[in-house]
Amino acid sequence: MSDKPAHPGTITFVDANAGTENVRAAGDVPETIAYCRVGEHWVPVTRVVALVVGNKRDIKKYAADGTLLETTAQFRKPPR
Repeated sequence: MSDKPAHPGTITFVDANAGTENVRAAGDVPETIAYCRVGEHWVPVTRVVALVVGNKRDIKKYAADGTLLETTAQFRKPPR
């Protein structure tokens, strides 16, 4: 992890549907969650927000200054 900056220490995970937050130590999650690559730089993630609408789950990762770093959309197959 030498090419990554020091992490501020915690990540707040937000369940936007339930309105709940859970804070975890950055060292307790995989690096793929604790950091995002933006161009040539690694940026620490300090907030992850998940929102489920229908069969779609959006996950947004934010930097300490509130900058949106990455959005991932996951789709669940509809029941048969």
